[in-house]
Order: sequence, then C-alpha cells, then structure tokens
Amino acid sequence: MNNIKSDSGDFDLVYEIMLKQGLDLSLPVEKLGVEGTSIFKIAFGSLFIVLGQDIRSSDVNIITGMIERECLEDVVIVLQDTGIKNDSEKLNIIEDLNAHGVQYDNILSI
Repeated sequence: MNNIKSDSGDFDLVYEIMLKQGLDLSLPVEKLGVEGTSIFKIAFGSLFIVLGQDIRSSDVNIITGMIERECLEDVVIVLQDTGIKNDSEKLNIIEDLNAHGVQYDNILSI
C-alpha cells in the first residue's frame, strides 16, 4: 500500500516533512541524484530524506559517508518505506545508519 499521493512531487514531500520536523522552509535543500533514488540533504545535514522506488543500502552509503566526512551529529533520516525492496533490505539500511551514529529514534519512514 502506498501512502503517498500519486500526484505528489519529491519537493512536495520534502517541504511537508520539513514542516512536520519543525524546520523553517527557508533552510537550504540540496538534492543528490542517485539512479532511481533522490536523496535530499536539508539544513546542512541535520535532515536527510530518501525518496524513490528502488532504495538500496548502497544509496544510503552516500549519507553515511557525509555523516563521517562532515562530522554530523543528531542527524534525522526519513526513508520512503515503499521504495525499499523488502524488510531485510530495510533492516540492513537501518542497522548501517545506526552503526554510523544515527539513533534508531531518528530513522523514520513515510
């Protein structure tokens, strides 16, 4: 079941999530293109949003690399649940993010 309206664009979702996270819409939003997946770095890395229909652990490695290179702390990650192939892949993604310092409570799904 897809809980995202079919006519919603990526930026519609990004701004809705920013509002729900209490972030100002004037904060910088950087889109990182990966084949089949869109990764948005928001507010200098305090929030990452991963959207797409084929989200893989390798896509999330881009985020974990940024966390390490930029020494980011208290990062929140939002994943499009319907874009992850199966529960095993989702668990691998969550564990990889946690291994790189992202708290379980800060890994969210839409």
